[in-house]
Amino acid sequence: NIVDSDTWVNVIDNSISFPNLGAFVESISSDTLEFDLTNRPGDPGNPVNYIVVWFNFSYSKDSGKTSVTVPVTIKIPETILNPPKDVLAVQVNEMVKILWEDKKSDVDGYNVYRLNNQGEWKRINKELVIKHSFKDEDVEDGNLYQYKVTSCFGEIESGFSRIAKVRVIINYTDMDHLQTYPNPAKEKVLFDRLPKDACITIYTITGQEVITLYANGSNQVEWRLLNKANRKVSAGIYFYVIVSEKGEKKGKIAITK
Repeated sequence: NIVDSDTWVNVIDNSISFPNLGAFVESISSDTLEFDLTNRPGDPGNPVNYIVVWFNFSYSKDSGKTSVTVPVTIKIPETILNPPKDVLAVQVNEMVKILWEDKKSDVDGYNVYRLNNQGEWKRINKELVIKHSFKDEDVEDGNLYQYKVTSCFGEIESGFSRIAKVRVIINYTDMDHLQTYPNPAKEKVLFDRLPKDACITIYTITGQEVITLYANGSNQVEWRLLNKANRKVSAGIYFYVIVSEKGEKKGKIAITK
């Protein structure tokens, strides 16, 4: 069993078996070890070419069963497939478009990876990308996004391209994109995709003002279901009015226990 490995290696299958192996007898196991090398470090065209894993070997002696941990260096086979060049990430409206150049014709497609909050590169395309561009629609205002792209041919995947970065700045110019959720709500309500100068006033069903909230330069405002006295409101129907230089929007929210 593999008991440890380089921190960037994800061990998919960590067990390999040599049943009834005799002393001083060379044997090749029919089991296969699998590693996820998505977060392989190194520069484009010059990635790390080996990994180190620590195996736990168990064997029997006259005095009983014994275990020993042994480090093994495993060379990563080199591929002749190179990553795309000139990868660029640009904001287009409310999404990020990743573009790249690749003059090779002997590839099946590409994978696009994005750096997550845990510092890991995760593939964001569900299917192999055939074109030389990809749209990432899962982005939020103010965040910095980083991308890498790989080339694929059959089961072979190249190393990473150079990193493409973009900071998303979204400024909604109308109320048409407004999203209010969850609705019904139990703990909080999020007003999303607001103009950054928006002012939100919540009213009871009888028209009494509950609280007024301000976007203050953000695209989001969170209502924790509290009134002006900082007390939680009762269950029922509430109305909201959103006012901005971009226009006005009205709606209602159901609050449940």
